[in-house]
Amino acid sequence: MAGQSPEDQPSVERTRELVELVLGESTAQPIANVLFGMCRMEGNLDAAEEAVGNALRDRVNKVVETRNDIAHGDWVASPPGNTPWITRIRPVRKPPMKFTEYGPETLDRLSDELHTLELRVLDYGSLALGLWMLHRDSEREPLRERQPGELRVSDVLVKRGNEVLREGPKAHLVQEPQLRPV
Repeated sequence: MAGQSPEDQPSVERTRELVELVLGESTAQPIANVLFGMCRMEGNLDAAEEAVGNALRDRVNKVVETRNDIAHGDWVASPPGNTPWITRIRPVRKPPMKFTEYGPETLDRLSDELHTLELRVLDYGSLALGLWMLHRDSEREPLRERQPGELRVSDVLVKRGNEVLREGPKAHLVQEPQLRPV
């Protein structure tokens, strides 16, 4: 922790355990707020990088809302051949009732979009917070651990329209994030 020598710092695994302890029972939205707040606070972001973070945060917020509708809505199973749909009642919203169809194709698409978003948020958080990443200096060099200050968000991620793409000038030199099985 702060003020300790590097050898007295907790290991990466111990730090992960402590973070999981702190956030373990939190719901999705507070966790997202913490992540994006930490990135803004620690990331030394320029305007383009802030735009990347804002776009990712907006997308995460929409995914959280969709997830909540799916998880907390009342599913209606239709007769064979019809698409299942959800009714979500939220009394303080206008309109208070929301009806949405979620057929298998829609759920597959949402799952694929979530996977891509997860990879981009992992890239963004790792870059903004200076976390561990593997990259190479050129296409002929071997992968190595990133050193502090070596890569910025804008080196890997760019915002085009409403999308965040892994098309920065050094994106091809940075290893794609590896997701841990849940």
